[in-house]
Amino acid sequence: MLEALHRSVDLVAEHHGVTVDLALLPQESQVYDLFCRADTVGVFQVESRAQMGTLPRVRPRCFYDLVIEVALIRPGPSRARPSTPTSAAGAASSRSPTSTPSWSRYSAGRSGCRCSKSS
Repeated sequence: MLEALHRSVDLVAEHHGVTVDLALLPQESQVYDLFCRADTVGVFQVESRAQMGTLPRVRPRCFYDLVIEVALIRPGPSRARPSTPTSAAGAASSRSPTSTPSWSRYSAGRSGCRCSKSS
């Protein structure tokens, strides 16, 4: 979906000479009223039961509020599979690329927990 938005902005600039800044688009209060009522079936990123459950409590009234609400439920894609040493039970005892003496002070007691860093 974000790729479609990116391409659309590029096409508008290329064909019409207009620079679109998504952050400057007008906010429509009626849309946020729908979010506050959790009336979001079919709305990308906020259609799951978990999202719909938190929307009435968070009551987003601007785009930034919505970003925060989505981040609460969808922190990002997980690249680890259950078969990887970092997510398997007893991971601290298995040999993985991160089980080195310099890493052990951070990973001690974190068996089965994934550590990630956003880029």
